[in-house]
Amino acid sequence: MYAKHFSREEVRGLLDFYRTDLGQKAIALMPVLAQEGAAAGEQWAERQMPRIATALESRLRTEGFVK
Repeated sequence: MYAKHFSREEVRGLLDFYRTDLGQKAIALMPVLAQEGAAAGEQWAERQMPRIATALESRLRTEGFVK
């Protein structure tokens, strides 16, 4: 996957970075950041769902799929 998106030189740069203190901190926090990001996305979707459902129902009625 990395070879698809990064050059060899860039991968070496990433490896150098991840050997630093900041890189080690980034590695340690990645699971936390991913979990927090997923939770934020879920909360956003829950807040948007009523608006989306209303818009979808309106569109389906306009197009004759729902009476």
